[in-house]
Amino acid sequence: MKRVQEIEHEITEISQRLQKLKLELEQIRKTCAHDFVENQYTQTCVKCNLTESLYY
Repeated sequence: MKRVQEIEHEITEISQRLQKLKLELEQIRKTCAHDFVENQYTQTCVKCNLTESLYY
């Protein structure tokens, strides 16, 4: 049972870390001066890796 608690605690810590990283990535992408490379269907920023569809 101790191992179960350790795993649950680790999952909680990793989830919190993941949320912080997602927020950091979002902030980077919001302030990026995008430099897009396009293909037939998408454009992807070479700086922040933001991908957008060219077809809606």
